[in-house]
Amino acid sequence: MFDVNDRQYIVKLSSGKITNIFYKDGAGAYLRSLDKGDTWLTPVHITKDIMPNFDVCVDSTDNIHILYQNTKGNIGYLLNNNGSWSVKSVLKSKNSSIYNKYLTIIHNGQTIILFYVLKYSGRNLLAYQIMDSQQDISEPKVIDYITDSKTPYIVLEDKKGETYIFYRYLDVKYDCIGCKKYIPSRRQWSDFTPITEYDGESEVLGAGVDSNNNIYICWQKILQSRYELMYSVRYWGNEHWEKEKTLTSSPRAFSNCSIAIVNSKIVLYWVEGDDIYYFVSNDKGRTWSKQDKYTSFDGKPLHCISYKSNIADERENWHVEKLPGNLVGSCNLAFINETKEKKQEENTDDLRALLVSALNSLTESVDQIKQSMRETTEKLEALDDKQKQIEGEILKLSARADTVDSEPPNIKAEENLTKEEEINNNENKDDTTGIEDDIPVMPGVGFRGITTDYLRKLQRK
Repeated sequence: MFDVNDRQYIVKLSSGKITNIFYKDGAGAYLRSLDKGDTWLTPVHITKDIMPNFDVCVDSTDNIHILYQNTKGNIGYLLNNNGSWSVKSVLKSKNSSIYNKYLTIIHNGQTIILFYVLKYSGRNLLAYQIMDSQQDISEPKVIDYITDSKTPYIVLEDKKGETYIFYRYLDVKYDCIGCKKYIPSRRQWSDFTPITEYDGESEVLGAGVDSNNNIYICWQKILQSRYELMYSVRYWGNEHWEKEKTLTSSPRAFSNCSIAIVNSKIVLYWVEGDDIYYFVSNDKGRTWSKQDKYTSFDGKPLHCISYKSNIADERENWHVEKLPGNLVGSCNLAFINETKEKKQEENTDDLRALLVSALNSLTESVDQIKQSMRETTEKLEALDDKQKQIEGEILKLSARADTVDSEPPNIKAEENLTKEEEINNNENKDDTTGIEDDIPVMPGVGFRGITTDYLRKLQRK
């Protein structure tokens, strides 16, 4: 059965390891881890001297801190450092009184802040203590008197490290829901700041902060014949809160109700028996969907799960203080798993789109390469034709050159031949033939041709 005051804790370490811390009737607190096959390993016993209404937080170095009440009504502190547990006393009860002290523990920078509610003279005192890095714990201090309800107060740390505490303030001046802010430099709380305009009986139900540091709270008006589920927001950078809005009403109280923020989705839900009802806003609470029913856990038992994560993306974009879930066999959380599946689908769609785009680009590239190859082939063919044409011209020019080179020797040969023939003809002529026989001929060449016979012939002439 889902109950906001009976929580199990899921702690996700920076390594991704998931741990479940839970209470088992008559046996105390246990810790178990989820293996790689999404199956829970054998639980490890933490302590038997503990009551069920404890609270858990994890610091930036993956140390797990537990604030608890023991079986004598004393408030204690447990630290898990590298798998080893240590215990420390926080506040001893004077009369061993056991009741729900609404314990809350948060890690704020180098300090741990411990919250609890004590009954004193018929009134409820909201008190706190500070633990420093040396595990020295301050004396208890009172924040305020608060009204008795199923959720008497809510602590919220925003994305800037500011710590707020929300509760209903009731005195002669105010009867409304508001908050105080912790001032670390003075180790004290600011004055009360009213949030709601409604002046009457009311109860704070849940609070959350998104990645833009906008703060959301849900609360209910308690009227004579009905309950109204209300919603308020303060946007980052504004000093004032927006005017409250009514989401729905019911003749039954919205007792098991809270806010969960996953990325940009804000879920305001409540549980009635085994049924989960919810509204969703995707625009920072400006508009809300119609009321719907969550059906993924039909027939399965519901637990109230507080989800603490040291994964940077989840720590920055999620706020899941209380959420319906089922831890039988594995870890199943309402609204979270759907977001993961949607994100996986979106990633798959993105990958598919990327692959299609890559294939289209590749196809275009192949087409361009083919076109380029065709153009290159055409250019090569044109160059081949040009080369053949040039080679033909070279052959023609070569033939002409051969012709020109061979003609002069032939002409010279003919000229030589003509001269030789003339000489031979002259030498072979008979002295009695014609007038040429009366002309003395000088044999030989130059002065070597002047012989005695030649001179006798000249004398006869």
